Amino acid sequence: DMPTLGEVNDSAYGFAAGEGMAALFAAHPKGIHVRIYRARLDGETACVLATIDHDGLDGAGGGDCGIYFVATREDARGRGLATRLLSAALVEARGRGCATSSLQSSAMGEPIYDALGYEPWFRLHMYERRRSA
Repeated sequence: DMPTLGEVNDSAYGFAAGEGMAALFAAHPKGIHVRIYRARLDGETACVLATIDHDGLDGAGGGDCGIYFVATREDARGRGLATRLLSAALVEARGRGCATSSLQSSAMGEPIYDALGYEPWFRLHMYERRRSA
């Protein structure tokens, strides 16, 4: 659900409860069909992502599956959860007729997407505001 998507993203990016973006994820946005995926570890949600299908470019032969808000809790990283979750989401997207998928990535996510065959089209710098430890 949307609140879990927000909560796991906040946890993964180092925000304490109530300090991150989770409040913005209180409900599904109107007019947009968001699909939310989660992977559990020891019964708890450890990794999440969302997809939104977009119209494809003229001549592309299908839509584009946009990948958003991929996050894995720090204590669950390195277990392949994001790779497996994204793979499942992409198989479903193909079944819906999507011909392509696209995403933006942090530096931490790049190796995952490289291994799945994504190619960078351009680089944009991401600035994060994190609380000092």
